[in-house]
Amino acid sequence: MNTKIRNLLAASILALSAPCLAEPGFGGPRPGGPGPGGQGFGGPGFGGPNQQGSFEERKAEMLARLEERSASIQETKNCVNAATTQEALKSCREQMRSKQQDLQSKRIDEQIKRLQEQKRRFSEGPAASDAPL
Repeated sequence: MNTKIRNLLAASILALSAPCLAEPGFGGPRPGGPGPGGQGFGGPGFGGPNQQGSFEERKAEMLARLEERSASIQETKNCVNAATTQEALKSCREQMRSKQQDLQSKRIDEQIKRLQEQKRRFSEGPAASDAPL
């Protein structure tokens, strides 16, 4: 991974998650989550009965990313198989790197969006369904 992109991602994650971690009640066990007695790790995305939609969305996103990567690899294989000169092979490598960087940038953008959504949810406070009985 490119060092600049890695540093940007780390800074983004830290900047977006720091305010959430400082809020009271973050990270404590909540009813309805996984674990003994229904105790989970708290917070959206960590289980519970209303998290099925989130799981299905993540699963679909993961399958889409895998499909994109598979298509990119197949295109590169086709390019390499068709290459007849060193320059053609070099062009295949450059195309592959460009595609990898594009996919990486897309994944980083998606992760930043998820973190921003998580920050928004935490800033709204616990939902009524998360309140202890």
